[in-house]
Amino acid sequence: MVKLPDRVLLDGARVGFVTHCGAVRAENQDSLYVPDPDEVDVKGRGILVAVADGMGGHAGGALASATVVQTLAEYYQGQASGLPLDLLALSRIESAHHKLRELSRARESLKGMGTTLTAALVQGRTLELFHVGDSRAYLFRGGELSQVSRDHTLLARWAEQNPGRPPRNLGKNVLTRAVGVGDKVLEVDRATRALEPGDRLLLSSDGLHGVVAQADIAATLLVAKTPWEAARRLIDLALKANAPDNVTVVVVELSK
Repeated sequence: MVKLPDRVLLDGARVGFVTHCGAVRAENQDSLYVPDPDEVDVKGRGILVAVADGMGGHAGGALASATVVQTLAEYYQGQASGLPLDLLALSRIESAHHKLRELSRARESLKGMGTTLTAALVQGRTLELFHVGDSRAYLFRGGELSQVSRDHTLLARWAEQNPGRPPRNLGKNVLTRAVGVGDKVLEVDRATRALEPGDRLLLSSDGLHGVVAQADIAATLLVAKTPWEAARRLIDLALKANAPDNVTVVVVELSK
């Protein structure tokens, strides 16, 4: 594992991030985005971070996740638009969705490819979340970890529609929504949260939360001194659980 230092962004927030192929797979089809302060001035613009988990075969999954992350990165690094950042982010996600659908139709080897996406725009003390699929966003505050995003899976749909009833034999990783898959119009979940000094925001692919209990994630975020240490420890927990999937973690810590 290559150690990447905490990024100290211009508004004082720190970001730690790690991506790993996991304990089983040889290729990493996850992608992430964290702005580089040497390349883009984040002051007054907010901080954009994103995690994407590709699906659809070796070539398709990696291409899908990289495409949606690159599309977001390009919009964020440029400033040639009068749209607010949140609306511009939404438009770029929709653009990536259409691009992936076109690529999937044009090339047989890419048929069925798609990707999850969990992207967070932190502007001052406000979080704007954009979410599709079963990657997740968590907010850690005062020792408590809460899930901000909602899983788009058959299992999650069953649980919502049948509260208190044991689930049928449903694959927990079967997605009901993904970027690049399905209808021409992509439904993107959005959420807004007020943030407080010292909050930690966690974005993860299901390679983490699929094998590591939420209580263990919370305990790690509590004891880790830096976002980098938190990201590294979380990846280590997934690997100790013989992570069958790729694992990606991004931790954003707001200045106190």
